[in-house]
Amino acid sequence: MTNQRLASLRNELFVLFFFFLTWVVLTFPVALHFDELPGGFGDNLLWTWQIGWLKRSILEHSPLLHDPNVFYPVGIDQSNFSLNVFLAFPFAVLYGPVFAYNVIFALSFVLSGYTMYRLVRYFTRNSLAGVFSGLIYGFSPYRMAHGLGHFEIIGTFWIPLFILYLHKTMTGKNRSDAMAAAIFFVLTALTSGYYAAIAS
Repeated sequence: MTNQRLASLRNELFVLFFFFLTWVVLTFPVALHFDELPGGFGDNLLWTWQIGWLKRSILEHSPLLHDPNVFYPVGIDQSNFSLNVFLAFPFAVLYGPVFAYNVIFALSFVLSGYTMYRLVRYFTRNSLAGVFSGLIYGFSPYRMAHGLGHFEIIGTFWIPLFILYLHKTMTGKNRSDAMAAAIFFVLTALTSGYYAAIAS
């Protein structure tokens, strides 16, 4: 690896670490209490339950989209899983659904800031503008408010990547850019139906 690539990698890691520190400060003391749900009790209980249900379904080979325990003996069908629930699965296996919720909660801020940083830096060729834009996007009041319970809505980190590769597709002829745009659109749609409608 050349010195230039090492310097570039170091800069990217520094930006990620900066957004992580920003999350720690702005959501303090959440980083000290990954065994508790942030923001008290609300919709975050539903999403934590879904993370736990996914874990149980996979590990115990039980139906994912039907829970016989809710409204027993009829049960309930559910199909409103967000991609964020699946991203939380490995952390749930290791440390439980509450810990997993908090990991995705934290990553959503860090990655939303970082992906917006990448998008703005691509257009402006200015890293400082990218960091500033990442702060605005990743830590906006909209995200801070929804982060306390609307688990699917905090998954905004795919959107800047979709916009970036959609722009590259429309201005160039690279087939891989079109494929990347399609993948990031699907990831956006699987995260939240709201964002699927907006991105369309």
